[in-house]
Amino acid sequence: MAKITSKDLINLGFTQELFHKDVTGDFETFIEEIIAEISINLQNKVGATTYASTISPTKDYIKNTEKCLVAAELLQRRINIVLGDTSVEGEARDVKNERQQRNDYLNKASDWFMKISPLTANEFSTEMLETSHFDSSS
Repeated sequence: MAKITSKDLINLGFTQELFHKDVTGDFETFIEEIIAEISINLQNKVGATTYASTISPTKDYIKNTEKCLVAAELLQRRINIVLGDTSVEGEARDVKNERQQRNDYLNKASDWFMKISPLTANEFSTEMLETSHFDSSS
């Protein structure tokens, strides 16, 4: 079971309008699906016993890692929406701030993960392949 809820991400400032969701319930379901996917991946990385830990600070490290990974995924999806909303063919949109925020969350996730499992931290990667037909400076 995931350590975070959609409320944790809403409290970080993610809103339904950013993702073109008209109904609050749809937005929360959207976030919960991402949380479920990431929690399974994180559990597979750290092991079921470690993931299920109820002892601080491990449970806090896992929660913070999960929150950062979900936030990074939400930002990537926001970037995809912004780039997909290009009104004029070939018009570049500025997503530099979103990319920086996403990278910051990925770096934080990596830091938290290292605290959970320093021996396997080298196996944890937050690097993503980025491709776009737009100018990369945006």
